[in-house]
Amino acid sequence: MVLPQSSLEAILHYQLAAFAQLCKINGGQLRYVKPHGALYNDMMKDLDIFTVICQVINNMFIDVSLMVQAIPEMNKFQQIAAQYNINLITEAFADRNYQDNGLLVPRTHTNATIHDTNQIQQNIAQFLKTGKLLSVSGQTLPLTVDSLCIHGDNQHAVTLVKQLRQLLNEHR
Repeated sequence: MVLPQSSLEAILHYQLAAFAQLCKINGGQLRYVKPHGALYNDMMKDLDIFTVICQVINNMFIDVSLMVQAIPEMNKFQQIAAQYNINLITEAFADRNYQDNGLLVPRTHTNATIHDTNQIQQNIAQFLKTGKLLSVSGQTLPLTVDSLCIHGDNQHAVTLVKQLRQLLNEHR
């Protein structure tokens, strides 16, 4: 969906306020925001969308971070986030393939998702050793990563989480 800035702001305000209230009702506290799906991908491609998200978070909350995809060049994102006092949490995707620019291969491509659990483990083990993931064309992508995502729609998600937790523990 292509939305005017005012509509995007209104939708974000509504959804974040509702979610923050759900957290409060259940004894929790909103600590970070991670846009979902297309909005997540759009914010990584369009700095205007990223800026709107930072503005809304800053207007609504104190000390709420924003989760973004770790890409080789984070400078522009870090500069904008700093203007709005937003801490970024960078994440990599264990079960997705990357383009040469560091963004995810779109889900419309047949090679967007990695289904082979052995390949996923090898990719993450290599990342833990080198700090780099490989793009689909073999280009090395140096990344600084705070979080690792496994998609819940991956049929091996639970197994992968357990395997990668063990791998991370062994790497410490």
